[in-house]
Amino acid sequence: YFTTDHVSEHQQQSFSTTSPEEATKEATSTALGRRHIIEEIASTHDLTKAKSERILNTVLDTIVEAVSDSRTVRLHNFGTFGSYMSKERAGVNPKTQEKIKIPPKKRIRFKAYDAFLKSTK
Repeated sequence: YFTTDHVSEHQQQSFSTTSPEEATKEATSTALGRRHIIEEIASTHDLTKAKSERILNTVLDTIVEAVSDSRTVRLHNFGTFGSYMSKERAGVNPKTQEKIKIPPKKRIRFKAYDAFLKSTK
């Protein structure tokens, strides 16, 4: 299941000059989680929360399955979800400073469409 209301302590500290406690409060108050989306679907479309949750799960599962199968998901005026293989690259073991090869890895990408970006300004 997906949620946008989890922010790690490291992320809070790296993006904010506030204390971790204040950052947690701030992140929680502005984050939009699964429950809120389910409630919004239910109230907007006069559905039960259970039915709304099944709809949201279906949409998210469909996106995850498609991207896992290396397919692209395009949502009009929103964005594109996709995956790609990163290239092998050189790295350094931080403990030993030994040079290592980092193997290729499947990565997930989201590219927001202009309409979505403009609507957030």
